Amino acid sequence: MLSERGIADCTRLAQWLSDAQPTTWLVTSAARRCVMTSAEIAGALGVPEDHRIEEPRLYEASESILTDVLQSIPTDIQRAAIVAHNPAISMLVGRLLGLQRGIAMPPGSCVGLFGLGEWFDCRQGACVVSASWAPQQRAFVSGSQEQSDASNLPRDG
Repeated sequence: MLSERGIADCTRLAQWLSDAQPTTWLVTSAARRCVMTSAEIAGALGVPEDHRIEEPRLYEASESILTDVLQSIPTDIQRAAIVAHNPAISMLVGRLLGLQRGIAMPPGSCVGLFGLGEWFDCRQGACVVSASWAPQQRAFVSGSQEQSDASNLPRDG
């Protein structure tokens, strides 16, 4: 279950996504906290039921499973969100940003990525950061798509 703080953070994340990163496709781990988080996000964004995917493989997933999930998003979807777990999500984001390691992503954080030509284009360095959010920092960070990079993100490990 989400704590009171977790629910408040989730509400703020959903609002931030609604304002900064409108999403029309949502894939979530079957873990209870992820399902609760994604329900809040889906409600705030108006994601239709048929665009909400609960993916059991995301619980304790490897980076390759996350890549498979990312690549399975229909090509007509412009923006999607994946609610998943560390360390795999941190490693995937790091690889997409062209890093050799993952980035530090505390629970409840979100990174908006820009640059995937198609969902199946998951090669190293395919993206830049368009925005990021972390509840513990109480920060909303946006960057232009041309200027954003991974230099201001903490590296994991």
